[in-house]
Amino acid sequence: MKIAIFRHGDSLSIFDSKVSFDLNRVLSEKGIKEVKTSALKLKEEGFKPLKIISSNYTRAVQSSEIIADVFNISIIYITHILVPDSNVENFIEIIKMEKDDLIVVSHMPLVENIVFFLSGVKVRFKTGSYVNIELGEDFNAKILSQYFPH
Repeated sequence: MKIAIFRHGDSLSIFDSKVSFDLNRVLSEKGIKEVKTSALKLKEEGFKPLKIISSNYTRAVQSSEIIADVFNISIIYITHILVPDSNVENFIEIIKMEKDDLIVVSHMPLVENIVFFLSGVKVRFKTGSYVNIELGEDFNAKILSQYFPH
């Protein structure tokens, strides 16, 4: 199984988003472009996901919607398990049930922790970036590609 792990795009501050809580912050114009550019790059690699699993934070959901549009995906699962301070074990429990290639959209530090846990490689995610991994049956991962839209 292949999993592309995305960090959401650049987002506005709480003040500029006109919201009261971090989880409601929205993507900036830069963030929208970052995510679209990255999704198009991943599509050029021939990646064919069937679904997206996303954090429930607004900026991650918006990123997921952009990615879904690029890949023509109609299935987006939104979960609180992919919020920034979640642990990797919760993520593993989610993907144990998956068989098909998929995209995961989350936040720092979780995205870095997931990639390190699975592959042993420390990747510094920027907003809108992704790491495409191939996941073996023993949950060891091989990094196939990575992209940073800056």
